[in-house]
Amino acid sequence: MTTHTAPAAALRAAAARLRALATAASIDADGTPTTTWSAKLRRPADPDGSSLLYGDHRTREDGRRIAWPPLLRGGSQQRPTYIHTQHADYIATMGPGVGLAIADWLDSWIGVEISEHGPMPEDARHALAVARQVLGTTETHACDNCDGVDPGTCLTNPRPPAPAATEEPTP
Repeated sequence: MTTHTAPAAALRAAAARLRALATAASIDADGTPTTTWSAKLRRPADPDGSSLLYGDHRTREDGRRIAWPPLLRGGSQQRPTYIHTQHADYIATMGPGVGLAIADWLDSWIGVEISEHGPMPEDARHALAVARQVLGTTETHACDNCDGVDPGTCLTNPRPPAPAATEEPTP
């Protein structure tokens, strides 16, 4: 027999589980940060081929950033491919079903006017934050006058009006 959890309890439990899994998956077994995952094609000329999964980036001495560490390990005849448990648990939890549910939630905001130049409901800020994480952007607030002010309170620190444009007569 299945028991139903009250909506508020289900939301709290899901948020706690997801937060715990994401926290565990953000560090590799050796302590290397793995918060920004990326997939790189093994052979760039073959977009239908296989990809490698990396946990973050490392900056080399020459300043180049490389994807590191690999989250999938092994893969030879002597050593089958494996992934550390904390990463596998997170991937399994965030499977296609979760992705489709998040896409539906983001779609539910279509048609709702959201502006960062005025007060924004907290749930809209969360939706926008999720959308930007999915898109891989770090863009936060478009107002260049706020200097760290919460975007939801931007109207308390409005952008000054631009100086009036004056045309200089051409000789």
